[in-house]
Amino acid sequence: MRPISMNSIGEDCTVPDVAVDLRASDDNAVARKAEIQSRIVPLVTKNIAKVTECVQQEGRGRGTDVVGVFNAIASLVNGSTVHVLVVSDMVQNVGVDLQHRDLAAKDVATAATRELAAALPSMNGWKTRVGGLGTGTTDMSPAHSAALHQVWRDALTQKGAAVESVGV
Repeated sequence: MRPISMNSIGEDCTVPDVAVDLRASDDNAVARKAEIQSRIVPLVTKNIAKVTECVQQEGRGRGTDVVGVFNAIASLVNGSTVHVLVVSDMVQNVGVDLQHRDLAAKDVATAATRELAAALPSMNGWKTRVGGLGTGTTDMSPAHSAALHQVWRDALTQKGAAVESVGV
């Protein structure tokens, strides 16, 4: 697992990856879930706290590059099946700008979806869950938040991802 915070390209803050080498057998879902909750989640949480602290103290504040995160993941997985959990407001504002557009306007949302999908890597075989979308973004209207949800859902689906959920 790899927590990435703020601008995935422009920040120097890093933490070690967390190897998800589960010891419980594949056919023991209860044990695997317990192992993830007791061993993996605390490690990831610790790393997220470290990288967040670093970005807050030493970050360059160049924006949020969610597309860069997806491209970083694609460079690591070599076509393997990927399970991605993204906790972010998803307000992409590096390269493809989803923050300063009226996404509630259908033609604007369609163009933004097309541009976003073009910037994303191939995501065939990816299972993607997004949480926190639009949360904490004080200047985002409910209409913009709903439109942002749909733009991301459509772009991820166009790139081949199975989108398990998108929302708060």
